[in-house]
Amino acid sequence: MKRKLTLSILIVFVSSLVYAQTFECIEKTALIEVDLNSYNSAQIDISNLVGTDLFLEWDAFDNTLNTSWDIALCDYTSCYTGIPVSGVMTTISGGMNGFFKINVNPFNVLDSGQVSFSVYDAKTMVADTVTFKVVAKNNIGIDAVIVNLEIELYPNPASSKLNFKNVSKSTRVDIYSIDAQHIASEVISNKNTDFDVSYLKDGVYFAVIKELSKTIRFIISN
Repeated sequence: MKRKLTLSILIVFVSSLVYAQTFECIEKTALIEVDLNSYNSAQIDISNLVGTDLFLEWDAFDNTLNTSWDIALCDYTSCYTGIPVSGVMTTISGGMNGFFKINVNPFNVLDSGQVSFSVYDAKTMVADTVTFKVVAKNNIGIDAVIVNLEIELYPNPASSKLNFKNVSKSTRVDIYSIDAQHIASEVISNKNTDFDVSYLKDGVYFAVIKELSKTIRFIISN
């Protein structure tokens, strides 16, 4: 009898190790509200509960985001243009947190949608689900959108300098990386339309003119 009881306890103990939760998604749902021709993002953090290396993978599903929007996904240390159907996160070491982050610019398309991710431990297959909901709205008016469309950036792709066309007055331009990190700022005008980008690495960036609620996606290619 004692032997059977010991065996039962051992089975329960082993089962708890196999199915133990190794990570926790801090939030299950994130809402992104973004104006037309603007750039916004949201992040869901993932906590490493085991204190050792964590190997997470994910699958995207229920993706109803507008395909004409400019969307980028970052999962811990990797970023993608658009939403891939699946991915493998960089190993999350003990004491570190992972994350999902989505960056959206709807340009001139009013719409709403969402995308969900099933994230799971590659070793234990314990899974969780997170969802990003995106709503594109127009808070600046139709006339303002038409005016903003006149501003152009060239060349694109660029290597050393950006030029802005149809700038009527002194305007601040902010440069952001694809993972929403602010990189540089400069004031341009109709007499000074150059923006030095020679120091940027190859990749996708955003030029944001907050005064006009204008965001322009560009590529650096050396």
